[in-house]
Amino acid sequence: MTDGTDSAPEHNPAQHALKRVLVQRLTRYYDFVKARVADSVTVSSAEIADFLSADATQVRKDLSVIGVRGCPRVGYITRDVLEKTGHVLGIDVPHRAIVVGAGNLGRAIVLYPGLLEIGLEVVGVFDNDPVKTGARIGSLRVRVPEEIEPVVRENGVCLGILSLPAASAQEVADRLVSLNVRALWNFAPTTLSAPASVVVRYENIANGLAELFHYMSRLENDTD
Repeated sequence: MTDGTDSAPEHNPAQHALKRVLVQRLTRYYDFVKARVADSVTVSSAEIADFLSADATQVRKDLSVIGVRGCPRVGYITRDVLEKTGHVLGIDVPHRAIVVGAGNLGRAIVLYPGLLEIGLEVVGVFDNDPVKTGARIGSLRVRVPEEIEPVVRENGVCLGILSLPAASAQEVADRLVSLNVRALWNFAPTTLSAPASVVVRYENIANGLAELFHYMSRLENDTD
């Protein structure tokens, strides 16, 4: 076993943005190792690679990039992997968010317990539908959009989660950007215009299904 023996130079993720594909792999490593912490003191690159159907050499390179060092024939200390991947991913510090759009999707996001597990606290939920405003979702009361500004400023909100119709998404995004919200998680089926200083992630359910359908059809053709 050769964990941790790569001689890649030190890399400070705070100074250099990591590539998206690397970040995606690190999230998978984090999830796997988190499940291992209670059961095992160490974990090897081969174990991570086998579980994720990945390449052990790639796992070692990725962990080396973020400063995780292992020992030959021993592997990595699981808590070390967890702490350093969590730090790079920003999971080790609390973040606050608001949800704009209190429909079924917005409600599901607010109630999802996994957000708190990775340090994200939803501190406000908003909707312009008078039928929804005033109702409670978990511990939060649905507020009118006019209350977005004080909630963002008072709570230091850094992330806006958009689960509203496409026609309203850009206006809300502009408003959040003007309030110095640094990231947008967009579930609306539209592309947003935002300054380079704002991170935008898209979650398009239709596109995801189209990708699944594509691979399903390829598998079906391969078996014909």
